[in-house]
Amino acid sequence: MKKQMLYKTAMTLVGVSLLLSCRKDEGALLPQAEKVDELELGSGYVDMGLSVKWAAMNFGASEVTDAGEYYQWACTGPVEGPVFEKDYKFISVSTGDYNSDYFVGDDVKAEDDAVAVAIGGGVRMPNVTEARELVDNCTWRFVRYRGTVGYVATSKINGNSIFFPCGGYYADEGLINASFSVNIWVGSMTFEYSDLAYALTASPIVKPGAGYAHRYLAMPLRAVK
Repeated sequence: MKKQMLYKTAMTLVGVSLLLSCRKDEGALLPQAEKVDELELGSGYVDMGLSVKWAAMNFGASEVTDAGEYYQWACTGPVEGPVFEKDYKFISVSTGDYNSDYFVGDDVKAEDDAVAVAIGGGVRMPNVTEARELVDNCTWRFVRYRGTVGYVATSKINGNSIFFPCGGYYADEGLINASFSVNIWVGSMTFEYSDLAYALTASPIVKPGAGYAHRYLAMPLRAVK
């Protein structure tokens, strides 16, 4: 099997990390999404009964089924094609290693947060605590809504819902797993490795959770406030 990406996702129930290799065509083998004609979704910034409100749409999207723009972690300019680690903003040209702008466990700086730079007023990327709070306090349904496959997150606290369209991510070979995988950057680096940051992930392969991926990859964003 040709590996497109090594994607590590934290598996809360068993307390270990699962290393996944996904192929571009793997979506054809996955369970079918439940078709729904109508969903009661919040708008603007939705109160899910949590510590922050979550945007109803991805950053840069024109509607809830739109994946929006794709960003490398801690970069304020969107990308529209393949991305390469050697060209990443935080790679040292002289050594090829990640530079010292960020260390393990760091949160994204305001000046490197595309959401905060574009909107301001306290609107920003979620941190890993907020992402886990959303995952743990919602039910998640894999659905096809208005022709788009994604996940409906419904709050166990107040019943409000938001939709996360599957959009995959950009890697060296282009857009990967767009037909079945939700990938949203979280503004927190892992505590283990300086080349990894957290991402909100969901697919039929892996239950919704705060996984982590290489920072140079490009994913959609979702704002909180």
